[in-house]
Amino acid sequence: MAYVKTNWTETTPIDPTNLNKIEGGIETAESSVVTHEAKTNNPHVTTKTHVGLGSVLNYGLATTLEAQTGASNLKYMTPIRTKEAILALAPAPSAVDVPITDAGTYFTTDNVEQALQDLGYTLNASRGNLITSVNNILGS
Repeated sequence: MAYVKTNWTETTPIDPTNLNKIEGGIETAESSVVTHEAKTNNPHVTTKTHVGLGSVLNYGLATTLEAQTGASNLKYMTPIRTKEAILALAPAPSAVDVPITDAGTYFTTDNVEQALQDLGYTLNASRGNLITSVNNILGS
């Protein structure tokens, strides 16, 4: 049923008939909104171009295994899958990878120990042997 507007004037009575018309109009509008919201068949015929996704390909998400092995070039990676791939594919850091040039000027026992800790090495009971070795290298 089409809405029929009331032409309100200073003399239009505020009575049950007019109030019920207002309430009925609100109810009809709400019902229309709820019905429209529930539609999942794209009633506006919106495309991905309309929302700025025109050049985005319709790929699925990578699994953990696909991320870790780099098995597919047709999947998107979430942040957690990206982290898993980096951890699986990146070589482990090695003390051999740290170039030591002019050790007497640039490295002390403290900053070599810190560098090793930064690379993920845990210094445990052999810490004393390491410090002794570093001191021997530095000639201390």
